[in-house]
Order: sequence, then C-alpha cells, then structure tokens
Amino acid sequence: MAADELYIYDTRIVRMFPDYAGTVIWFSEPVPYPETGLSDGLVAQLSAWEASYYANLDDDFRWRSLTALHRFSSDGLELARAVAAEIGPEFQVEYHSFEDTDAIALLRGEEPASNSAARDVFAARADRARADWAAAQRRLAEVGPETGVVLLARAGSGAAFYRPAAEGEVPPGGVTLDDGAAR
Repeated sequence: MAADELYIYDTRIVRMFPDYAGTVIWFSEPVPYPETGLSDGLVAQLSAWEASYYANLDDDFRWRSLTALHRFSSDGLELARAVAAEIGPEFQVEYHSFEDTDAIALLRGEEPASNSAARDVFAARADRARADWAAAQRRLAEVGPETGVVLLARAGSGAAFYRPAAEGEVPPGGVTLDDGAAR
C-alpha cells in the first residue's frame, strides 16, 4: 500500500476468519457481532461456525480430522456468501480457505443488500475511515515537506499523529541522543 492510498480493509473488503476475537467479522479490526447489523440468524450461524473452529483443533492447533476441516471450510465459504448477500455489492467479503492456504475467495453480493441495516453499518464504518484518511492527509499537508520527516502512526480504525520535533527539542516520550538530535 502506498502512503497516499486508503486502506481497502477499511473501506471495501470485509474479512471473515476466526482469531480469538469473539467475532469472525473484520473490517480493519474485529467487529463485534452486535455491531455488524447482520441478521440474528446469520450471527448465530457465524458464532456456531467460529465455535466449531476452536472445538475441532487439538492442543497443538491442528485439525482433529480432515472431515472437520472440510466441513469447516465449506461452511465458511457458504457463510461468506451469506454475509456478502446481506451487505450487498458495495463491499466484498474475503474468505481464505483453511484447506488451501493460497485459496482466497473474494465474494460480492449480486443483488442489492438483503439487509440494509448491515450495509449501513459497514458504509458508516467506511465513511469514518475515509474521513479519518482525509484528516490525516490534511495534517500531513500542514506539516509540510520542508521538515523532511513526517511521522504517522495508525492504530485500529483511528489515527494518531505526531509532529516532528524541532531541532534540539525532545519530543514527549522521546530521548536526546549523544549527537544532540531528538529522536
């Protein structure tokens, strides 16, 4: 990703995978089920699918059986299709196969969103990410290229900005090195 590009996982691609976050829905960061706007039935299926992941791994995080792996992967692809249908064609749903680490399905609803509430939740999150991005670009323009250094740290769905320290200034939490430069 180039420094002047908006992150696609903030605005266009919803990822779906279990990762001990209490949800399998990720849009830049884990999105708790109650905040997705997805239908109760689909949330129940996603929760059950996530639970099956943990139940079918042994203590070394290996699948207990190939049958369980096949079922999990197949169910996941169908659930990704269901999520794509609910949120509509404005977004894509990315699903990585657990059977083939190189296989990635990128799914898009073919009809208008079947769940406008869910679509609106993700649209609002994307709008916030775009607004944060625009604010970051304005801040970068304010710093100006004459300083030669611009620091921008991004955490979660927000952004934290740090202005470069002036010559000889010790930034908050920073140190002054032996050469007198603040870093």
